Amino acid sequence: MTTMIIPPFPLNPPDLFSPVVAPHIYRSGPLQPLNRPFLTPLNLRTIILLHADPTRTLQAYAAEQGIRLVQLGEAGWKPGDDGEGDEGGWRVMGEDVVREGIRQVLDRRNHPVLVIDSSGIQETGTLFGILRKLQHWSFASIVIEYRLFAGPNARYVNEQYIEIFDLGTLEIDEEHLPEWWVEQEKMWEEECRGVESKRKALEETPSNT
Repeated sequence: MTTMIIPPFPLNPPDLFSPVVAPHIYRSGPLQPLNRPFLTPLNLRTIILLHADPTRTLQAYAAEQGIRLVQLGEAGWKPGDDGEGDEGGWRVMGEDVVREGIRQVLDRRNHPVLVIDSSGIQETGTLFGILRKLQHWSFASIVIEYRLFAGPNARYVNEQYIEIFDLGTLEIDEEHLPEWWVEQEKMWEEECRGVESKRKALEETPSNT
């Protein structure tokens, strides 16, 4: 007879909690006190906030667990505050927040890291959509993942933001990139070289016509 082991307390993950690159990078909606037993075994080193000030409860928990809080969201921020004027008025967050968010997420010294916002959908979904773009995902796959989390709250403008975001403006600390990222980039470069070699071989093949 199999004995079922019941934990002494229920484990309640935050809303929309999910690993992005387990066991290094996670995402979720806002944190509640009842999430603490679930979060503690993750041994988080950093929590990145894409919304306004952290609650006192979160600050106390972070201090207790030795977790670094990185606040990128600004209270009172509204579209257009990133210096883009009316042209940037539809963006869910400023480009400077995206750039700093990606830089923090890809710094292995911050891992394991959890990224949160007030909903777990809009800012977080946009940031990780841009990360997926940096990972060479197809835009269709990025949109599928974004909508998987957003459901009926998906916003076309966020998808558009992801699509047009200029990856060339990102400043990545290459010295502290995680090993899995470096290996992933090597595989991508090898694949690109293979495709290019095949293309050249086809061009050099004499035509029978």
